[in-house]
Amino acid sequence: MSERRIFVSAMRDEIDRGAVALGLGVGYVPSSAMPLIAAEAGFSWLFVDLEHNALTSRDAAEVCMSALGCGVTPLVRLGRDEIHDGSRLLDNGAGGIIMPRVQNRGDAERLVSFCKYPPVGTRSWGGPSPHLGFPAAPASSLMTSANERSLAVAMVESVSGLDRVEEIAATPGLDAIFVGAIDLSVELGLGGDVTAPSAVEAVGRCASTALKHGRLVGLGGVFGTKALPLYTNMGFQFVLGGIDYRLLTEAARNRIALLREHWLGPADNL
Repeated sequence: MSERRIFVSAMRDEIDRGAVALGLGVGYVPSSAMPLIAAEAGFSWLFVDLEHNALTSRDAAEVCMSALGCGVTPLVRLGRDEIHDGSRLLDNGAGGIIMPRVQNRGDAERLVSFCKYPPVGTRSWGGPSPHLGFPAAPASSLMTSANERSLAVAMVESVSGLDRVEEIAATPGLDAIFVGAIDLSVELGLGGDVTAPSAVEAVGRCASTALKHGRLVGLGGVFGTKALPLYTNMGFQFVLGGIDYRLLTEAARNRIALLREHWLGPADNL
């Protein structure tokens, strides 16, 4: 087994170099081509969303397997009540598992349990483990490598999670906190306005707490030119840059506007 096959994580490599790792969301286009498109565009990780979209575990596995071959790290967000499937997704190519709406340390401990091999968690050996080179038998060195390189990511996006972010961040075995800025602002009564001062303060509190406990810290839901500068200096190490269907819609609108202007004349003349 060559060294390069042991869990190469482009996302972690970027973070270790001090860069911000930028991610692409996969929600409606579960194609094995998506990781190649992401890599070509410059993204280093994928946010494969099984919480809000109709993707199956098989869809996720195919995307993850493809991602491993092109230097993109696939993270899979499961439904809160499906977090037990985290081990299966990790066995089939996921580079990490994101648990949504983590409310307290007990939730974070449950996440870690399914994501990490003993002695850190209770994940069982038995899957193909493609990022470990499809080993036939367990080995302590391989399980240690997997525990170090796979990510157990707690998503903080509720008032309850915000109130308990200290205990969440202190959970042994947890690798990262990912802040869902939009849902957090909704719970704060701000209707999704991530530029509101109280939303910015809440997100900043999550980020500083995560960093204090030595966790990686990520951000989702902040995309606009007005909002981005408010969050730039909070220490985020991985940031979601958008999701497939929204980026596709935006690009399609821009293209059709260009085509209409060329072929039909300015919009005012339609």
